[in-house]
Amino acid sequence: MLLERLDRLAALRGDPAHGLPVTAWATNLEDVDRDLLMRAVIETIRTLVLPDWEAKRVDDRRPQEALAAAEAWLESRSADAVNNAKTAAKACTAARNDTYGYDHRIADAARAMAWAVTAKDNTPIWEALAAIEEELLARVALVAEYHRVPEQRKAILGVLRKVLIPPEPTVSPEHAAPMPYSASGHFAVGQKLIHAKFGDIVVSAVQGNTIDVTLPDGSTKRLAHKPKRMSTIALGLALGLASCGGGGKKTPVDDTTATQNTATITEPTKQPDLPPKGSPLDLLHAQLAPAWHAIGTSRMQDVCNQLAGLTTKAAAVRQGGAPPELDDGAWSSALSKIESGLASMKGPCGGSDLHKFEDTFAAVHWAFHDYMDLVVGDHGHGDGEGGGGRRGIPK
Repeated sequence: MLLERLDRLAALRGDPAHGLPVTAWATNLEDVDRDLLMRAVIETIRTLVLPDWEAKRVDDRRPQEALAAAEAWLESRSADAVNNAKTAAKACTAARNDTYGYDHRIADAARAMAWAVTAKDNTPIWEALAAIEEELLARVALVAEYHRVPEQRKAILGVLRKVLIPPEPTVSPEHAAPMPYSASGHFAVGQKLIHAKFGDIVVSAVQGNTIDVTLPDGSTKRLAHKPKRMSTIALGLALGLASCGGGGKKTPVDDTTATQNTATITEPTKQPDLPPKGSPLDLLHAQLAPAWHAIGTSRMQDVCNQLAGLTTKAAAVRQGGAPPELDDGAWSSALSKIESGLASMKGPCGGSDLHKFEDTFAAVHWAFHDYMDLVVGDHGHGDGEGGGGRRGIPK
């Protein structure tokens, strides 16, 4: 799912001066429609980096012309459009040389999009994204506002998301067509559902991870559902805006342990829901959380040494059975993803491939958060606690 891959890009740790390598962008966005991807990156350049060029160099429109040439080719696919894009790309090469050391990355990004017109693959697009992030990070370094480093990629992903995943037309729940009920679904008041046992039902109230529904005979029943959560990108942007203009207390994050997706944020007014103290799920969480948030080159060995204990604790969770308010099938399916993820880690733990280990361990992490959201409510998904994303791999 594209949204999950955008969230993954937000969580990856990048170089503090250069950001993510082109391979990271390619791995997560390669299968996106090429025309749509080009439009999204062009919009990102215009939104985030081009305004600075326009303010400083009013009479130099070479980057703007390169972006316009790429858009013209997307519309016409004509030979003239190809020639114009080549000419604009060459002009941007000159612009890059003229401004090297100052704003050359802006010209770099625009030039890459013009060259994308004739490229055989998406390499220029990935180079444009890398140039955008490097330019934004250079601006942060120039004024020594390093606490803003995590916001830069979130800003890029925020613009990409608006183009790649436009919002769906909103339909009020009461006017939407009935949909099958599932304990893993998210529902709103007034929504019509079809239940395998109770038939046609209507949601009358929503509280945390449960909903109250009205049955055909007028009686009510309480069922489980999955609270809606914000994506990593949306949450990061919201917190960033709050920290810029909100009145909440701001808490700096320790940079010695923070990854690329943490920042100075407004403290939440509601703490994430946690399992009962001392329960099998609490014991699993108590071991898994510090393992996930650990950093350093010994991280892989440390986590692998704990694999047997994590597996035993996951088995204890299953032995305890499903909470009475949850659907047994949905509960078992969510827990199975944790169990299968831990089993899959045996392979990487027997080798030396850090990247494979991190990807496999990340799957366990995401599965655990999905399970927590189902069982205890809105636990806070992803990296709100400051972890994740190839943390044991040296730069």
